[in-house]
Amino acid sequence: MIANGNLNYLYTRLKFGWDEADFAQYNAASTAVHTLAMLAAVSCFTLRLGLRDTTVGAMAAASGAAASIVKATAPQWWIYCLSKLAIGELCFMSYCYNLYLYLYLYIVL
Repeated sequence: MIANGNLNYLYTRLKFGWDEADFAQYNAASTAVHTLAMLAAVSCFTLRLGLRDTTVGAMAAASGAAASIVKATAPQWWIYCLSKLAIGELCFMSYCYNLYLYLYLYIVL
């Protein structure tokens, strides 16, 4: 995750001319929205809709790939930001799923 953040900073600096302050503002807002959406969506998908963890993980992987494609091809900064909000909000599930998988493997193995 840290390396991904470093690459995102270098990418936005090169493509959009952002400095440290711009990227820090984007990163703070993105993390806040990401956390709130994760809490809402995980409870909605698992508790209310009754989806299994594997289904949620597959949805997360697909949305994470879609968000990455939009971020990579965004011609303007606001599209880059919207990719995290519009498409990437399901991407949070990939982080949850990966963390769950990591903890499970760490505890079991």
